[in-house]
Amino acid sequence: MNGYEKLVKELLLKHGYKLVRTGKGSHEIWASEKGVSVAVNHACKSRDTANSIMKSTGIAQTYRVKIKLSDEPKIRYSCFVNRCGVQTFLSELQTSPILRGRVTCFESSPSK
Repeated sequence: MNGYEKLVKELLLKHGYKLVRTGKGSHEIWASEKGVSVAVNHACKSRDTANSIMKSTGIAQTYRVKIKLSDEPKIRYSCFVNRCGVQTFLSELQTSPILRGRVTCFESSPSK
């Protein structure tokens, strides 16, 4: 599995979607009990594609991400990230040469 495929499939399963059949090329067709169907690509590498799939299923959600830096205790950064973007944001935090070792607090919660 590449990129976001595993995350997308986990979210679909969690929300009651089931694999119906394999589609054309490298796609799978997933459907819910309500009759909503969606195609998932095996090489879902793009966050935008993953979020588009989530949006078409009606389970897209935006998260508010907050971080606090150890050397700047009064300054807090926050931004909005969609569901599949939280994973990317976390990995970018860990690999960023500017932020590495400086993040003391990380919080993500669904925005309303």
